[in-house]
Amino acid sequence: MSKPITASWGTAAAVKAAAQTAWDAGHVLRELHQSPQERTHFPRRVRLSGPKSADVAQHLFEVSTWARGLRTAASTQGWRLETRTMSAGALGRQTVPVYAWLDTPPIALGVLGRAAATQADTFARCLQQAEGSPSANEVALARPHSVVAAAADWPLLLAIVDWVAKHPRPGVHIRQVPVGGVHTKLVAQHEALLSRLLDARLPDTAIDPDAGTFTGRFGFTAPDRHVLLAGRWEVLGLPRSTDRDQAGPSTAVAFWPLTALQALDPPAVGIDTLLVTENKLSAETAPHHPAQLVLWGSGNEASSVLAALPWLHKVRVRYWGDVDTHGLAILGRVRQVAPHVEPVLMDLATLHAHQEHWVVETTPTRSEQLPGLTAAEAELYRLLRDNVFGDRVRLEQEFIRFDRVVTALATGPPLSRPVPDRP
Repeated sequence: MSKPITASWGTAAAVKAAAQTAWDAGHVLRELHQSPQERTHFPRRVRLSGPKSADVAQHLFEVSTWARGLRTAASTQGWRLETRTMSAGALGRQTVPVYAWLDTPPIALGVLGRAAATQADTFARCLQQAEGSPSANEVALARPHSVVAAAADWPLLLAIVDWVAKHPRPGVHIRQVPVGGVHTKLVAQHEALLSRLLDARLPDTAIDPDAGTFTGRFGFTAPDRHVLLAGRWEVLGLPRSTDRDQAGPSTAVAFWPLTALQALDPPAVGIDTLLVTENKLSAETAPHHPAQLVLWGSGNEASSVLAALPWLHKVRVRYWGDVDTHGLAILGRVRQVAPHVEPVLMDLATLHAHQEHWVVETTPTRSEQLPGLTAAEAELYRLLRDNVFGDRVRLEQEFIRFDRVVTALATGPPLSRPVPDRP
């Protein structure tokens, strides 16, 4: 069954789609609050595909019905039509719509319906609340949808900005800002918008452009990052009972501030190996070796923690993670900050030896190549990524037989350091 001749011709739906595009880009909300001279996206012209001259002559009834529908929609919704005349042969010249015009933002808003109108009212209220702050008004007009999304907390964000402007680089935790209702989750939820508000309001001297965090950029303090370590009791600074029956395991487990780990001198306390694990249980249960310190990498955070340690070059670094695409990706990132890292039980032989424990990796990474991997590791990644062994195969490190773990972690230093493959 052939499609009707009018199937590809523009309708009111094309006009609404154009209005939606302008809405999604923030043009409607922004230009609702600008003068006609300031507007850059209205009036907005929408091309209407339509009949050719031959169609007008052969299908005049369909053309007339289509044009009448557009005129009705334009009249109802407030937009206007631009037309041209086309020859219809013996029927003379006929007027045919070719463009629709959304002349103003209110017209586009009317096309979009009630939900958009509600958000427009919310945005207008937010602009009202920002009166007296040109910088906040500027940010709001630049990011109208972000402001609407944060509308419930917008007055608090403005209050935070006012306080920081009076107390630049305050040196306090965000929780200590004396504004009623402020809490760390609020700041975390709206960090991008709050950053823009502070950037627009504060002088350059109150902003550290090189800081990699919100707290560093604007002079707040943050709680010290903590990491989980396992090692000798005396290395971790923990007292141990002298009663043999109460002495507990050989390995102690403790959370340390990252700054304390940075200050550690491993050789001075008899540590020559740092074992980094992807999962917490593996760190807590790794076989004890007096000269080994175990660090829980907390998944993707391993590379950032290691990058902060100035003494990595003094110790052997080993990484033990899941045998899956993300485990290998983490290994690659770790090697970028610790080029001498050695993987533990992250190879093809270990994978095949535990087939009964394979599970599905929920969201594997699909990158074509991962930096920092050796040729063998890159090949294992390719096999897993391409589902050569099955659908998204994954071996979690907790399922590896413990006798294999003991053997692997008891081996001495390698004869040579691993060499990453160069793509």
